[in-house]
Amino acid sequence: MSDAVDVKLILERFPYGVFVVATTSPEGAVLGIMATWVTQVSFEPPLIAFAVETGGDFGQALARAGRFSLNLLRSGDLRLATEILKSGPLLEENGAGKEFVLSTEDSPVLRQSAGALLCRITQTREAGDHQLIVAEVTGGFDAQGTEAMTLRETGWKYRRKNSKNP
Repeated sequence: MSDAVDVKLILERFPYGVFVVATTSPEGAVLGIMATWVTQVSFEPPLIAFAVETGGDFGQALARAGRFSLNLLRSGDLRLATEILKSGPLLEENGAGKEFVLSTEDSPVLRQSAGALLCRITQTREAGDHQLIVAEVTGGFDAQGTEAMTLRETGWKYRRKNSKNP
């Protein structure tokens, strides 16, 4: 009754936010990726989960750091979203690193965000071609009254670079 094409099309219709996950390298460089597969999973303790592609440099950097920030992009700020998407994961190479400041927990936080959470990784699990990362929220910043960007707003779809999606 269904085929792989239908499944891919339905999954692309899921509503997603657009986030920047940021951490630092051992040398202190700002590293970050665009993330859309993010969700809250617990109130007590406050936990979030997101998926990152398996085998990438950013996943290895996250594992080393053990901490990161989860930044909500502001609705309408497609320029910044595009800059970070094209620059990641080493954001400083293309100038996107200047968009961040270090938090009290030494995680880079996006200066102009709709809000940011400071997180400590508590679990990592293999999940198909991605890793599922669960993290406890240890702090946060809210830009009150600022709407967060959605994937639909960007017109983008999350696909692998070598994807043969229709």
